[in-house]
Amino acid sequence: MDDEQHVLMGFRMVDDIVANEREHRKSLAKAVAVAEQSYAAAENANNCRGAS
Repeated sequence: MDDEQHVLMGFRMVDDIVANEREHRKSLAKAVAVAEQSYAAAENANNCRGAS
């Protein structure tokens, strides 16, 4: 080897990755909200049936 120094540089566009992650988080938040609403509705239905 000689005494020269070499620098290796690289880059990656992360815009698409960040946008996909943002969409994934939104979808997950919506799914959690639907699951929470469904759970609350089931709890309500169980409580009403038990009171009859």
